[in-house]
Amino acid sequence: LDHYLLEKYGSGETTKVPLATEAVRKYGNEAFAPDAPTGVKESYFALMRALFKDKASEATQLMAIDQKMAGMEQRAAKSGKDASAMPTYQKLKAQKQRILESTGKSRKVGKSQMRKDAEFFAEIIDQGADYWASPAEMGARAFEAFAINKVTNAGLQTAFLGKTDEANCIYQAT
Repeated sequence: LDHYLLEKYGSGETTKVPLATEAVRKYGNEAFAPDAPTGVKESYFALMRALFKDKASEATQLMAIDQKMAGMEQRAAKSGKDASAMPTYQKLKAQKQRILESTGKSRKVGKSQMRKDAEFFAEIIDQGADYWASPAEMGARAFEAFAINKVTNAGLQTAFLGKTDEANCIYQAT
């Protein structure tokens, strides 16, 4: 799926990166061709944010940016200026865009539980988190969980993907 989406909707430049998960993390909106469906783009941004960012701290960061921008807009309106022309306003707008595209690395936005678990697992098996917490691996595990859920809900078996504990609705990835 990752390869397919990048091949089908990726911009020419970003297809040098082999996977959509990596292209989106690296290039944000630029990862996609201009005619790529909005739903595909927004879904990928949402997936990357869900995999890597803690929603509460991300929301707090976005709210703080919005408040600063609103304050600048009010002050600019009183003095007859255009807030969007101010360098500080432009930086805040760009910061907000990076957070929404999941290309930013803000220390104020915490890691998702999935990211923390991936790093913890890497430590247990004495491997680096670079692999287990990479966009490609976390994207693959998220898609695997989605596929297992869909197949199990359809009443089918998923032995080639993972095993499910039907009593507890828990999947075990292979």
